[in-house]
Amino acid sequence: MTQEEIIEGNKLITQFLGLTIITDGISLFDTNYKPLAKYHESWNDLMSVVEKIESLPLINDAGICVLIEHSYCRIYLDNWGDYTTVAENATKKNKLSAVYLSVIEFIKWYNKNLKLKQ
Repeated sequence: MTQEEIIEGNKLITQFLGLTIITDGISLFDTNYKPLAKYHESWNDLMSVVEKIESLPLINDAGICVLIEHSYCRIYLDNWGDYTTVAENATKKNKLSAVYLSVIEFIKWYNKNLKLKQ
């Protein structure tokens, strides 16, 4: 990923978490004037996003599940055994990258398909 893609991804995640992005013209901050989290390189920051995704209300009676194994991540809807994949990434780089890319893909899907309907 390019630096620009990483910044855009981290901004997308920050907005998904309900924080407003502020800038001083040089750096980006959240509404608490904390520097934007580095979701692309911090498990602690990224897992808070995974937990928010898993805690979202049911979508058409389906729960949202996040499967992480090796360097693979899949985010899917589970409607009593009927699975619909929403985001999926496998990378040779590492597990953190796969989860980060899946989270970005999920948020884009969520914003396009569900956020406007709420």
